Amino acid sequence: MKPFRPRLRGTPKGLPFAFDEETIRRGLNFTLSTDLGDIDFLGEVAGLGDFKAVRAESRLMDQFGRQFYVLTVEGLLRAKRAAGRKKDEEGIHMLESLRAMELKRRSSDAKNS
Repeated sequence: MKPFRPRLRGTPKGLPFAFDEETIRRGLNFTLSTDLGDIDFLGEVAGLGDFKAVRAESRLMDQFGRQFYVLTVEGLLRAKRAAGRKKDEEGIHMLESLRAMELKRRSSDAKNS
């Protein structure tokens, strides 16, 4: 990450910060700004837990010629509800609508098979 100049997001400009192995070992979650954009390094996700728990709530997807694990709608809903942030309320409503549409599609597919 060093070439992309990681710095803590939301802190005063120029605040000293070393994103190195020792810092990572001592921390858990890091919200960073870099020359490439914002990135979050999360050791734990509210409502889901550690890496193993998050991966269990994820599905492998092909994007941009690579494979990525992406949270399921249900997993993302659990995380956003657990975070309890005002800014997530609209997203929660949209995710609930997506989930309802997916359930309706599955029901329709089952009837047609």
